[in-house]
Amino acid sequence: MKMSLKKTAKALAKGLLVTTFSSAMLMTTAHANNPPPAIKADAPNRYIVKKGDTLWDISG
Repeated sequence: MKMSLKKTAKALAKGLLVTTFSSAMLMTTAHANNPPPAIKADAPNRYIVKKGDTLWDISG
């Protein structure tokens, strides 16, 4: 089935609009439900990585 150029452009524009709107809604919702990260007052400025360290442990 062939689509005319106008119909194709219209379908692409509609898809882009829906995608953009959906993305904006997701970002707004995610931002509203998640407070910004906080750094502990006693967090060190530097850390020397040791054998066996994991990113999960270091970030804690």
